[in-house]
Amino acid sequence: MTTQGSTPTIDRPAENDSRFAPLGTDLPDGLPTERSSAALSDCLRNPAVLSLLLGALSFLLYCGTLAFQFVWDDRKQIIENAAIKAWSFVPSYFTSNVWAVADPHRPANYYRPLFLLWLKVNYSLFHLSPAGWHLASLVLQAFVTVQVFWLGRRLTRSDSVAAISALLFAVHPVHIESVAWISGVTDPMVATFMLGATLLFINTLNRSGKAGSFAYCGSLACAALALLSKEIAIVLPLLLILTAVAVRPTRDWLRTSMFAAPFFLLTLAYLALRHFALHGFMHPKGGWVIGRFLVTLPSLIEFYIRQLVVPFWISPYADVYWVQVAGWRQFWVPLSLCCVALIFAVFAYRASENKARAMALSAWIFLPLLPALYIRVFSPSELVHDRYLYVSSVGFSIVAALMARKLSEQIPASAVKIAGSTAIAVLAIATFRGELNWANEILLYKYAAEMAPHNDGAFINLGVAYLERGKVQDGITALNRAINLNPNSGLAFYDLGHVFLVSDRYAQAEPLFQRALLLDPAEEGWQEQFAEAELRLGKIGEAEEAIRQAIRLRPDGEGFHLMLGAVLLAKGDRGGAEQAFADELRLYPKDASARNALRQITQGEPEEVSSASHAR
Repeated sequence: MTTQGSTPTIDRPAENDSRFAPLGTDLPDGLPTERSSAALSDCLRNPAVLSLLLGALSFLLYCGTLAFQFVWDDRKQIIENAAIKAWSFVPSYFTSNVWAVADPHRPANYYRPLFLLWLKVNYSLFHLSPAGWHLASLVLQAFVTVQVFWLGRRLTRSDSVAAISALLFAVHPVHIESVAWISGVTDPMVATFMLGATLLFINTLNRSGKAGSFAYCGSLACAALALLSKEIAIVLPLLLILTAVAVRPTRDWLRTSMFAAPFFLLTLAYLALRHFALHGFMHPKGGWVIGRFLVTLPSLIEFYIRQLVVPFWISPYADVYWVQVAGWRQFWVPLSLCCVALIFAVFAYRASENKARAMALSAWIFLPLLPALYIRVFSPSELVHDRYLYVSSVGFSIVAALMARKLSEQIPASAVKIAGSTAIAVLAIATFRGELNWANEILLYKYAAEMAPHNDGAFINLGVAYLERGKVQDGITALNRAINLNPNSGLAFYDLGHVFLVSDRYAQAEPLFQRALLLDPAEEGWQEQFAEAELRLGKIGEAEEAIRQAIRLRPDGEGFHLMLGAVLLAKGDRGGAEQAFADELRLYPKDASARNALRQITQGEPEEVSSASHAR
């Protein structure tokens, strides 16, 4: 063996040199194995390689979702969303809400133009093949896992702690909803840009000249993209300050805050744009009573603590609702648990050797969750969701890794390794098993109904899923269960009424529609379907009143003027019917039913008009 400089080389041996055994014979102990192990060890010590391996692990854990279908809101946001099927709609993404095309007259609280752009790009690439959409989500999840490693490395100055942090993040079951559900991609998206902005902001403070300027501009760009992805990015400026201070040897709050000032201005500009696009800051659902919120808050926080620490009740729905009375289980037990968690957090902070880091990690856990606690904008059956913890789990994962390192200093390291490995394995198995429930809607909603047996929303969706697959009796049973759970669920009454309407059981549909409209008279689609039921029952006056109310609520509602024409024709008002059919064609020139009806009435053919709503 010879050496040239510091690089070892091996001379070519002679053919009869017995020191070198041919393939298939026994080798001397030690040398090749030691070299291979050393090479592998050196490779794993490389932070870039380690982070990529962790990202690959995250990808592999969720690769089963590539065979899953579109579920839940994927239908309206992808399959039926005309806004993602033409590039001409792209400018409107930035001036309207997420649901603008599907329901332009209904106030909405979600301004996410980058999410719509993501849908448009995916549709251009994959059309309606769900495998491609899932693949894009998996790549994004893997990339976030890599970013968690690098953030953990900056905060802890330890590759091993950063690796454990990223590993825990990769396998944590609380991410199932955000990764296995295509429309849940907003969480990996906003996390990508929030983490990117943070890492670049840290680099800005550590560099000077062009490198620092490029990093700063990149951080600002990532912050803007985060804000356009999901609302929780409004907390990013505070996270930037706290994280940057935590990783720098000198706690220069003033300089860091000055660098962060443009991010606050960017957030204000975003809020102004959002207010313009949504025609208001927020559109609450129902009345706002501060007392009810205060007695409900502990149960919300208890849910999120439980999902982070013991995530074995993962489901798209949960049995968490507005608390009416400060009872024992609904208020006092959750409040006690919240107090225990607060005491533990204060104790951990006081015992921390790096209080700036402890403050930053606490902020990464709590601040991204704050917008989700503004529950007045959520429907009663969806006050909480696992996906709201996606970004918060970044801070939690790093805290858990630091606690594991601290424990290894107090008790035998082998015990910590065994316990940690077991915990990671259990979480990975829970994630793999949990993601299987998202394969299709029947599986998803059956599981949701099992996990949240008192949540009417789960049974409503289960009932609709059954009906769409021709399982009428199962659908009726599920919807009746929803009504029993919540007699004030207008949606459950409407869906059940629709079942009877399309089954030509108009007398059974009528009282269900009446109850639904009593609970929510502003639903124009319900008014139209009620009008058809009344028309079929020969109650022309009630039918006309209902369909005219529907048109008042939404003058351009598809099929509304067609229904009005049918009602007026039954009433004997041929002139009014002709005008109504003409109005329908003016709004929807491709409506064959309206065209045929207008032709029949103008040519004196038999007066029979097919109902558009009956078929829907």
